[in-house]
Amino acid sequence: MDRGRGTYCLEAVAKLLAVQTPSGEKELNMMSIYEPTRTLADFHIAGFSYHEGFNVFSELKVGTKIELRHEPGNPYDPEAIAIYYGENMIGYVPRDKNNEFYTYLYFGHGDLFETFISTVDDDAHPERRLRVVVRISDSRPKSRKMENCMMPDSE
Repeated sequence: MDRGRGTYCLEAVAKLLAVQTPSGEKELNMMSIYEPTRTLADFHIAGFSYHEGFNVFSELKVGTKIELRHEPGNPYDPEAIAIYYGENMIGYVPRDKNNEFYTYLYFGHGDLFETFISTVDDDAHPERRLRVVVRISDSRPKSRKMENCMMPDSE
């Protein structure tokens, strides 16, 4: 059997999860294997057709990083969260989702989020052309991250 990346990953995970028992032996703490999802929300961009989205649409691809910014002067919603691509405002987080991010952005914690385009559909209605995913940033040391691990292929 080929000792591929998956095997080494499992060995690395086992080392990370090993705990020392009172007698000095090492055993696996299986409860530590669970890792929650980093995805906080995904949604279509609200108001895309009313802002600068069409001007930069050809530049927006799956994986393109975008930014969430609180828009305190918004006359319709004081908790409005605008979505920017560079300096171009391309729309908003839908109102039913903006409260999830408002408090963090209000207090200057925008760096907690990784936001990017997850779907581009040229043929959809303008308000449904782009889908966004917001994930929480992973600030753990690289040695504690499991995101690059793959399970070994079954034979």
